[in-house]
Amino acid sequence: MIYSASVRSIQTVDLPPSQITGEYMTEESETAANGKDMGVGMAIGIAIGVAIGAATDNLGLWIALGVALGAAIGAGLSNRE
Repeated sequence: MIYSASVRSIQTVDLPPSQITGEYMTEESETAANGKDMGVGMAIGIAIGVAIGAATDNLGLWIALGVALGAAIGAGLSNRE
């Protein structure tokens, strides 16, 4: 149910399911899934970078390398289909 508001009244409009789940919704959900994969990859990469950076006492370098590694992991997860 979609709500349409104006200054004078509020109306509800019932749309058939074919209009609610159109092509636009599919593209949006794909983008959200790709963004989620990239976020997971970045989190993994940064965690690896922080761990190696703390062990080698060179945190600045390894956080940057972890971000790059995370971007690569996220891109790989996005393209696994």
